[in-house]
Amino acid sequence: MIDFHRHFKTADPLPSYTGVYIWYATSRQQEWNTLPSDRTSMHGYGYLPLEEDSSPLFSLEALGEAVSSDPLSYIGEVGDEPFFPLEKQLQQLKRVLALARELERPAFIHHRGSISALAATLGEFSSDIPIIIHQYSGSVETARELYRKGIYISLSPALREKKMKLSQRLGELDIPFLLETDYTEDEEDNYLDILTQHYEWVSRETGIPLLTLVEKQHEQSSILADRTAPRF
Repeated sequence: MIDFHRHFKTADPLPSYTGVYIWYATSRQQEWNTLPSDRTSMHGYGYLPLEEDSSPLFSLEALGEAVSSDPLSYIGEVGDEPFFPLEKQLQQLKRVLALARELERPAFIHHRGSISALAATLGEFSSDIPIIIHQYSGSVETARELYRKGIYISLSPALREKKMKLSQRLGELDIPFLLETDYTEDEEDNYLDILTQHYEWVSRETGIPLLTLVEKQHEQSSILADRTAPRF
Protein backbone atom coordinates (compact mmCIF):
# COMPACT_ATOMS: atom_id res chain seq x y z
CA MET A 1 0.00 0.00 0.00
CA ILE A 2 0.96 3.63 -0.48
CA ASP A 3 0.37 6.32 2.11
CA PHE A 4 0.71 9.63 0.29
CA HIS A 5 0.74 11.79 3.43
CA ARG A 6 1.69 10.88 6.98
CA HIS A 7 3.48 12.68 9.77
CA PHE A 8 6.05 11.31 12.20
CA LYS A 9 7.22 11.76 15.75
CA THR A 10 10.72 13.20 15.66
CA ALA A 11 11.74 11.63 18.98
CA ASP A 12 10.75 8.07 18.13
CA PRO A 13 12.32 5.56 15.73
CA LEU A 14 9.87 4.51 13.05
CA PRO A 15 9.36 0.86 12.12
CA SER A 16 9.26 -0.26 8.51
CA TYR A 17 6.19 -2.00 7.17
CA THR A 18 6.38 -4.77 4.61
CA GLY A 19 4.59 -3.72 1.44
CA VAL A 20 3.98 -0.16 2.62
CA TYR A 21 5.59 2.79 0.84
CA ILE A 22 5.19 6.11 2.66
CA TRP A 23 5.34 9.73 1.58
CA TYR A 24 6.34 11.42 4.85
CA ALA A 25 5.36 15.07 5.30
CA THR A 26 6.72 17.81 7.51
CA SER A 27 4.89 20.91 8.61
CA ARG A 28 7.79 22.81 10.18
CA GLN A 29 11.29 23.73 9.07
CA GLN A 30 12.73 22.37 12.32
CA GLU A 31 11.61 18.88 11.27
CA TRP A 32 13.61 18.82 8.03
CA ASN A 33 16.67 17.22 9.62
CA THR A 34 14.63 14.51 11.35
CA LEU A 35 12.86 13.04 8.33
CA PRO A 36 13.21 9.25 8.09
CA SER A 37 16.32 8.49 6.03
CA ASP A 38 15.31 5.11 4.65
CA ARG A 39 14.94 4.55 0.92
CA THR A 40 11.51 2.93 1.20
CA SER A 41 9.83 6.31 1.64
CA MET A 42 9.57 9.74 0.09
CA HIS A 43 10.60 12.74 2.17
CA GLY A 44 8.48 15.88 2.17
CA TYR A 45 10.16 19.14 3.17
CA GLY A 46 7.49 21.58 4.23
CA TYR A 47 6.85 24.64 6.33
CA LEU A 48 3.67 26.13 7.74
CA PRO A 49 3.69 29.33 9.82
CA LEU A 50 3.05 28.99 13.54
CA GLU A 51 1.64 32.46 14.11
CA GLU A 52 0.60 35.56 12.23
CA ASP A 53 3.83 37.51 12.78
CA SER A 54 6.08 34.70 11.52
CA SER A 55 8.16 36.64 9.00
CA PRO A 56 9.71 35.50 6.79
CA LEU A 57 7.61 32.33 6.59
CA PHE A 58 10.63 30.26 5.55
CA SER A 59 14.03 30.48 3.97
CA LEU A 60 13.52 29.63 0.32
CA GLU A 61 17.25 29.11 -0.12
CA ALA A 62 17.37 26.65 2.79
CA LEU A 63 14.34 24.79 1.45
CA GLY A 64 15.97 24.48 -1.95
CA GLU A 65 19.21 23.18 -0.44
CA ALA A 66 17.39 20.57 1.66
CA VAL A 67 15.33 19.29 -1.25
CA SER A 68 18.24 19.32 -3.70
CA SER A 69 20.37 17.20 -1.38
CA ASP A 70 17.76 14.44 -1.05
CA PRO A 71 16.97 12.39 -4.19
CA LEU A 72 13.78 11.05 -2.58
CA SER A 73 12.43 14.46 -1.67
CA TYR A 74 9.41 16.52 -2.57
CA ILE A 75 8.12 19.88 -1.32
CA GLY A 76 5.36 19.87 1.23
CA GLU A 77 3.35 20.33 2.96
CA VAL A 78 3.06 24.03 2.15
CA GLY A 79 0.08 26.29 1.74
CA ASP A 80 -2.18 28.67 3.58
CA GLU A 81 -3.33 29.46 7.09
CA PRO A 82 -6.47 31.49 7.87
CA PHE A 83 -4.61 34.18 9.83
CA PHE A 84 -2.61 35.28 6.76
CA PRO A 85 -4.07 37.66 4.18
CA LEU A 86 -4.93 35.76 0.99
CA GLU A 87 -2.68 37.92 -1.17
CA LYS A 88 0.31 37.18 1.05
CA GLN A 89 -0.52 33.47 1.03
CA LEU A 90 -0.61 33.35 -2.76
CA GLN A 91 2.64 35.27 -3.11
CA GLN A 92 4.43 32.83 -0.82
CA LEU A 93 2.85 29.83 -2.51
CA LYS A 94 3.98 31.03 -5.94
CA ARG A 95 7.54 31.30 -4.68
CA VAL A 96 7.46 27.75 -3.36
CA LEU A 97 5.91 26.34 -6.52
CA ALA A 98 8.48 28.15 -8.64
CA LEU A 99 11.16 26.40 -6.59
CA ALA A 100 9.42 23.04 -7.03
CA ARG A 101 9.33 23.63 -10.78
CA GLU A 102 13.01 24.58 -10.83
CA LEU A 103 13.93 21.42 -8.91
CA GLU A 104 11.37 19.28 -10.78
CA ARG A 105 9.77 17.95 -7.59
CA PRO A 106 6.15 17.31 -6.61
CA ALA A 107 4.43 19.73 -4.24
CA PHE A 108 1.86 18.81 -1.58
CA ILE A 109 -0.55 21.63 -0.76
CA HIS A 110 -2.12 22.22 2.65
CA HIS A 111 -5.17 24.45 2.60
CA ARG A 112 -8.15 25.47 4.69
CA GLY A 113 -11.52 26.43 3.34
CA SER A 114 -12.42 26.79 -0.32
CA ILE A 115 -9.88 25.62 -2.88
CA SER A 116 -11.20 28.05 -5.48
CA ALA A 117 -8.92 30.88 -4.32
CA LEU A 118 -5.86 28.68 -4.86
CA ALA A 119 -6.92 26.91 -8.04
CA ALA A 120 -5.74 29.57 -10.47
CA THR A 121 -2.34 29.84 -8.80
CA LEU A 122 -1.87 26.07 -8.75
CA GLY A 123 -2.91 25.87 -12.38
CA GLU A 124 0.01 28.14 -13.35
CA PHE A 125 2.43 25.37 -12.33
CA SER A 126 0.56 22.09 -12.66
CA SER A 127 1.51 21.53 -16.30
CA ASP A 128 5.16 21.36 -15.21
CA ILE A 129 5.15 19.55 -11.84
CA PRO A 130 2.82 17.22 -9.94
CA ILE A 131 0.67 19.18 -7.49
CA ILE A 132 -1.39 17.34 -4.88
CA ILE A 133 -4.13 18.76 -2.65
CA HIS A 134 -3.65 17.14 0.75
CA GLN A 135 -6.77 15.99 2.66
CA TYR A 136 -9.19 17.02 -0.06
CA SER A 137 -12.80 17.44 1.08
CA GLY A 138 -14.41 19.43 -1.74
CA SER A 139 -16.96 18.34 -4.29
CA VAL A 140 -16.66 15.73 -7.03
CA GLU A 141 -17.13 18.48 -9.60
CA THR A 142 -14.27 20.55 -8.21
CA ALA A 143 -12.05 17.45 -8.08
CA ARG A 144 -12.70 16.88 -11.79
CA GLU A 145 -11.91 20.50 -12.61
CA LEU A 146 -8.68 20.33 -10.62
CA TYR A 147 -7.65 17.16 -12.42
CA ARG A 148 -8.28 18.83 -15.77
CA LYS A 149 -5.72 21.42 -14.65
CA GLY A 150 -3.30 18.62 -13.76
CA ILE A 151 -3.89 18.82 -9.99
CA TYR A 152 -4.39 15.63 -7.98
CA ILE A 153 -6.51 15.18 -4.85
CA SER A 154 -5.57 13.06 -1.85
CA LEU A 155 -8.24 11.51 0.39
CA SER A 156 -7.78 10.96 4.13
CA PRO A 157 -9.72 8.96 6.75
CA ALA A 158 -11.34 12.23 7.86
CA LEU A 159 -13.86 11.69 5.06
CA ARG A 160 -15.19 8.61 6.83
CA GLU A 161 -14.78 9.88 10.38
CA LYS A 162 -16.50 13.25 9.83
CA LYS A 163 -19.06 11.97 7.32
CA MET A 164 -18.46 14.75 4.83
CA LYS A 165 -20.55 15.25 1.70
CA LEU A 166 -17.80 13.78 -0.45
CA SER A 167 -17.98 10.61 1.65
CA GLN A 168 -21.35 9.83 0.08
CA ARG A 169 -20.15 10.47 -3.47
CA LEU A 170 -16.88 8.57 -3.74
CA GLY A 171 -18.49 6.22 -6.24
CA GLU A 172 -18.76 9.20 -8.61
CA LEU A 173 -15.01 9.89 -8.63
CA ASP A 174 -14.04 9.04 -12.18
CA ILE A 175 -10.55 10.56 -11.96
CA PRO A 176 -7.31 9.25 -10.46
CA PHE A 177 -7.02 10.04 -6.75
CA LEU A 178 -4.51 9.37 -3.98
CA LEU A 179 -4.94 7.88 -0.50
CA GLU A 180 -3.34 9.16 2.68
CA THR A 181 -3.64 8.76 6.45
CA ASP A 182 -2.46 12.23 7.59
CA TYR A 183 -1.31 10.21 10.60
CA THR A 184 -0.47 12.23 13.71
CA GLU A 185 -1.30 9.85 16.57
CA ASP A 186 1.07 8.96 19.40
CA GLU A 187 0.67 5.18 19.12
CA GLU A 188 2.56 3.81 16.13
CA ASP A 189 0.79 0.47 16.69
CA ASN A 190 -2.39 2.08 15.35
CA TYR A 191 -0.86 3.21 12.08
CA LEU A 192 -1.08 0.09 9.93
CA ASP A 193 -4.66 -0.57 11.03
CA ILE A 194 -5.68 2.97 10.07
CA LEU A 195 -4.04 2.69 6.65
CA THR A 196 -5.59 -0.72 5.97
CA GLN A 197 -9.05 0.36 7.11
CA HIS A 198 -8.86 3.44 4.91
CA TYR A 199 -8.07 1.37 1.82
CA GLU A 200 -10.86 -1.08 2.63
CA TRP A 201 -13.41 1.71 3.14
CA VAL A 202 -12.49 3.51 -0.09
CA SER A 203 -12.63 0.19 -1.92
CA ARG A 204 -16.18 -0.42 -0.67
CA GLU A 205 -17.39 3.11 -1.36
CA THR A 206 -15.95 3.34 -4.86
CA GLY A 207 -16.57 -0.26 -5.92
CA ILE A 208 -12.91 -0.61 -6.89
CA PRO A 209 -11.57 -4.04 -5.86
CA LEU A 210 -9.04 -3.70 -3.06
CA LEU A 211 -6.18 -5.26 -5.01
CA THR A 212 -6.89 -2.99 -7.98
CA LEU A 213 -6.99 0.04 -5.68
CA VAL A 214 -3.61 -0.88 -4.20
CA GLU A 215 -2.13 -1.37 -7.67
CA LYS A 216 -3.48 1.98 -8.86
CA GLN A 217 -1.93 3.77 -5.88
CA HIS A 218 1.46 2.21 -6.57
CA GLU A 219 1.20 3.27 -10.22
CA GLN A 220 0.38 6.84 -9.20
CA SER A 221 3.29 6.93 -6.78
CA SER A 222 5.70 5.85 -9.52
CA ILE A 223 4.36 8.50 -11.88
CA LEU A 224 4.47 11.32 -9.34
CA ALA A 225 7.98 10.46 -8.15
CA ASP A 226 9.33 10.18 -11.72
CA ARG A 227 10.68 13.57 -12.78
CA THR A 228 10.71 12.47 -16.44
CA ALA A 229 7.01 11.53 -16.55
CA PRO A 230 4.98 13.62 -19.03
CA ARG A 231 2.70 16.26 -17.54
CA PHE A 232 -0.80 17.25 -18.61
